[in-house]
Amino acid sequence: MQDLVVSVQPTFYCENHCPYCYLGNEIRNNETIDLKTLESRLFELSGIAKISQIDLFGGELDFLPMSYLLELVKLCKKFSKEITISTGARTGLCLSVARDEKVKLGISLNEERPHNKETEEFILKYKDYYKNITILMVVLPSLIKKSPVEICDYLQKFNLPVTFFRYISSVSNNPYNISSSKYIKFIKELYSWYIQHNQSPYAENLYTFPIVYPTKESLGSPLISSNIFILPNGDYSWVAYRGGLEYFKASSDLSIWKKDSISEYKRYYKLCNKCPYFNNCLAEHLDLDTIENKGCLLPDLIQYLSGI
Repeated sequence: MQDLVVSVQPTFYCENHCPYCYLGNEIRNNETIDLKTLESRLFELSGIAKISQIDLFGGELDFLPMSYLLELVKLCKKFSKEITISTGARTGLCLSVARDEKVKLGISLNEERPHNKETEEFILKYKDYYKNITILMVVLPSLIKKSPVEICDYLQKFNLPVTFFRYISSVSNNPYNISSSKYIKFIKELYSWYIQHNQSPYAENLYTFPIVYPTKESLGSPLISSNIFILPNGDYSWVAYRGGLEYFKASSDLSIWKKDSISEYKRYYKLCNKCPYFNNCLAEHLDLDTIENKGCLLPDLIQYLSGI
């Protein structure tokens, strides 16, 4: 039985209005998934795959009622041991639920976020309240324009693990044009500085926060068959691309997801089967049109990360 990562989006609703949000105007949609519907979906998925991980994000889950969040997490724990909640930490409810239920918590930080200062203050105030917290940062213009030392010195004050995500434009929202080469250059320069500084015998202050970076051993499959979403209305969805832009293709019929999975794999095999990281990729999802037309730079980055 194959492993499956399930991303549950209980709601799209959010009051943050981040300019880079993949949901666009969908953040005004306050529909919330009924937990019985969610249980039915998870039960159906568990019958065809091993649910290795469930990621909970929105929208902003901090705006949901505490009682709902608790029941949501308890339900998901029936289907997987690995649960992660992602939040902008607007009210602190997700932090309390993560602590009480002992699940992982990711907190988003980016200067582009309208309430970023409040989130910074929240993390500094509560980071010792619960230890299983990771800072989530998208590689956006505010990060790219900074030097590695500026970024590392900034993150040191939180002293928490940090994960950097590649920005991908969506059909619903496309404010930035950040090329693969620009993202790779940023990652290499940042990681090189972090490692060189920490290994230097002349460094006055070592960085004690870990950067969570993928290795060849920890990379997963980017295929549709390995990742599926559950939307607020209860539909299944999966990532598709149109002109290099991401969007959700949705259906209540799991057979359509299976059909798209087979179609994607055939094309993926044709394009990428000679890659040393085939089916063990740094890409979260596959934009096969772009790979076919422009090639793929990610193997170079994986090789670099595997060597540090």
